[in-house]
Amino acid sequence: MKSFFFFCHLEKILEFCIFCAFVWVVLKGFLDFILMER
Repeated sequence: MKSFFFFCHLEKILEFCIFCAFVWVVLKGFLDFILMER
């Protein structure tokens, strides 16, 4: 039971990391685009 809970927790952390990475890439691309336009 404990290992199952740990696995679910790990999955949540993994989803969060993927989401953060996606947001970071989008923001970085957006900033690069703005800087290139100027």
